[in-house]
Amino acid sequence: MFKFLQYTIILQFILLTISSCTHVNPSTKNLKQPRLRLLHDSGYVTKQEVLPFLLEAKLTDTSDWWSKISNNDTLGQYYRSEKNGYYYMMATAWSNRDSATMEYLIELSKEGDFIGSIEAYGGNWSFGVDGNYYSDFHKVGKYFTTSFSPHGTGYFGTWIHIFDTLVCINELSAIFTGCYSIHGSSNFNPQNIYSTYDIVDSICTVHYFIEEGVDDEKSNDILWDKPTERIIRYKYDGKSWEAEDSSLLKGMDIYY
Repeated sequence: MFKFLQYTIILQFILLTISSCTHVNPSTKNLKQPRLRLLHDSGYVTKQEVLPFLLEAKLTDTSDWWSKISNNDTLGQYYRSEKNGYYYMMATAWSNRDSATMEYLIELSKEGDFIGSIEAYGGNWSFGVDGNYYSDFHKVGKYFTTSFSPHGTGYFGTWIHIFDTLVCINELSAIFTGCYSIHGSSNFNPQNIYSTYDIVDSICTVHYFIEEGVDDEKSNDILWDKPTERIIRYKYDGKSWEAEDSSLLKGMDIYY
């Protein structure tokens, strides 16, 4: 399988596929910014609450898709930052312009005024499950996390973005967290990788568990070896997570 990612000291971790980034100074007095009223340190927003804000911020349009979404359906999740008191929200939107579902990571001031946003379309599709249309967005200590899953024929991967502020750049760093691959190992046998992680200060420690498989022609099943563990520490420099020893990633089918 083609390895798109090169193993360098600074893993140029995959983009969150950010195609635009806007930034507005919340202290600007002569410009009225779109405002979203948020009442708690964390919570959810419905279509009825967030659609007028998304329209005013020009993050969506009056697509026909909106008629298929109930006013009470959940379209986003938000948290207040311990770092600056701002709100960070991941919200889903539809538009005729993009002809697709888009996810936006949005930064708002303490009062709920729009500061900036990035398009956070990274390989996940937003499916409505019991009226919920938002992605995996969490807060771990002072950091926020969101994951995405690139996939293809015989391959499914998982990555996680960890950040503490909205960075107006063309790429955000991500950390590889696992995959299932039919021909992923060095000898092109099946490979399954899963992981756990913890974050302390600016260090993220990932425990990888790697299973190598062999196709059993008799049973048509995959026979898996006992998983081996590999521990990699990543350090945050304010923008990127860098593997302290990226050579440890060799042998894992990191593909996107």
